[in-house]
Amino acid sequence: MAKDPKKASGQQALPPGKRACEYEVGYEARELKMVAKCKECGGRSTLKEGYCLSGIINSFSKESGVDTIILSHFIETQYNNKAIELIRMMTSLAGELTQLANRDPTQGMDDGMGNPIPVSPEQRRACEQCRFNPAFLYPSLRDAFVMDIEEFYRRLNDVVMDVGNSAGSVGICGNCISTTLGDLNYIYDKFEELVRYIVRQGYQIVL
Repeated sequence: MAKDPKKASGQQALPPGKRACEYEVGYEARELKMVAKCKECGGRSTLKEGYCLSGIINSFSKESGVDTIILSHFIETQYNNKAIELIRMMTSLAGELTQLANRDPTQGMDDGMGNPIPVSPEQRRACEQCRFNPAFLYPSLRDAFVMDIEEFYRRLNDVVMDVGNSAGSVGICGNCISTTLGDLNYIYDKFEELVRYIVRQGYQIVL
């Protein structure tokens, strides 16, 4: 297999939900394989563990067209076909959460008549400290998702209820809350799609 070694720089300094596995990619026949170097890691070399699953998702997001994932330890564990599709769907949802974290809550706001709402320095400071600020909200959800889907499901429900209780806000806050609710509903739909796939394929997962 022709190999292309990949190593995440400074991975030991990253929290578990953001670390990526050290791995190699290469073709064997026409199949692109990602080989995770599990012997050099403190994980258990199984995607049943959040530490390992999050590392693989973060590494998988850097590659395209991977057909097989191999966790290489004293015994090699190989994932392909339906398992790869599941990892691809999880990586896609994690990527959506990363993208949503980049939204500026003060941009693109109008009064409903197409007139931009001016943003004062005080409002910007309030946005920076708000618990619904995308820069706070979505990274937290993403970390929960890649580490523990059960915890993610609980946290997502709590956040939807919390944001929904603030739906009567006006001005910039009202616009941001409305946008956030729409984003969360989108994430909820993506998550339900993932769960349906898991159920159809017979994977065992506790929600």
